[in-house]
Amino acid sequence: MSQNKSQTLKHAGLQLSDYLMESIESFSILMQIPVTFVDAAGNIRLEWGNDSKICSFADQYGVPASDCGRNLLSSIDYASKLGEPYIFVCRGGLVKIAVALYISGKLIGGFLAGPIVMGALRESNITKLIKEDSISTSDFPKLNFALNKIKVYSPKEVSYISLMLNNCILSSVDNASDYFLKSERYEKQSRLSSELRNYKKIHKDMSYPQELEDQVSQLVRSGDSKGASEAASGLLDELYLLEAGDLNAVKMRVYSLFNLLLRGLPDWDQFPLEYIETESGDLEFLTDQMDYEGMKHQACSILGNLAMRYADSFYHGSSKIVEGTVKYINKNFKEKLTLRDSADHFHVNQSYLSALFKQEMGKSFTEYLTMLRLQEAKKLLRKTNLNLTNIAYQCGFEDQSYFSKVFRKVEGITPSQYRNQRRTSS
Repeated sequence: MSQNKSQTLKHAGLQLSDYLMESIESFSILMQIPVTFVDAAGNIRLEWGNDSKICSFADQYGVPASDCGRNLLSSIDYASKLGEPYIFVCRGGLVKIAVALYISGKLIGGFLAGPIVMGALRESNITKLIKEDSISTSDFPKLNFALNKIKVYSPKEVSYISLMLNNCILSSVDNASDYFLKSERYEKQSRLSSELRNYKKIHKDMSYPQELEDQVSQLVRSGDSKGASEAASGLLDELYLLEAGDLNAVKMRVYSLFNLLLRGLPDWDQFPLEYIETESGDLEFLTDQMDYEGMKHQACSILGNLAMRYADSFYHGSSKIVEGTVKYINKNFKEKLTLRDSADHFHVNQSYLSALFKQEMGKSFTEYLTMLRLQEAKKLLRKTNLNLTNIAYQCGFEDQSYFSKVFRKVEGITPSQYRNQRRTSS
């Protein structure tokens, strides 16, 4: 390997070993196949055998933002998820092999071998190449010469070549185990997805786990971070079965639930941008998860963190007793709950808790409890056809009569009027 190439890479901060570079150069010379190293941003950093690479005739070649550049980056990204070589057909109809490169657990780019021809070079390939890449007519003689130098291989030979390129890289890096782990993980995920699809065919009558979702929602709204994470784990298992192992479909379910809960924060109208900016990184990380366990862990973490935001949004003081009482009410407001119950739970005097709660929250224990119950009641009035007796019971009120009395006092209209107005407006 030339000293210039080694210095170029070290200057760029990539720190690729000389042994790795020599292995790639040997592969390119012996196989007579051009190889390109592209960094994680899509920039071409090194090339071997460039004189036989027809890609260099295209205007898009080497431009990360072009269709060609995005195609190369996408191929490297997919190879990184596979943990093994990815054989693909480029926009010009020719075959290339992508192998990702990790250093210290970080994807820094990848090697691309090709283009090569698999089977035979057809006239349609040449026509497509010229059309897709807008090659100038003045370059046709050079292009024709380069096309005649492209090696032609059978599909089986291409498979052997990809294995050889992969071994050149694995034998030259310190973290070869990372590749094997990714490959094993991907195969496990594919096998699990296949088994789930078969399971779904047998159990076609699976229904949406609405009760589990409601449980997760309630735990998040109550500020119970641990409980929300644990319940979310069970919900995700059910969703994974329901969607037959389709990770993207499960992610969309999580996004939908998260956004619904996010907009239910008491101070959402006051600080929406703060919440969006803080959570966007976590959601992007969720998007990047390519296996179920990673996605599940991230989703449970997101919902657990959101539960903590709910807890913070209800109370901003420094009293641990009031903070604990707020979480206790949030979690149990649907049950028969009194100030005495809460005082006993935290081993404090009832009068002391009542005064401290009023001082810290700006509203009494009963006012806060009623607020939560009415919020839940309004949601049920909007989204269900439950009668008023059932709604009163599910929200923690003693009976339908008391529920209607409290609702009218706070909202200024009856529960039935509220339901009719909401449905008319929608």
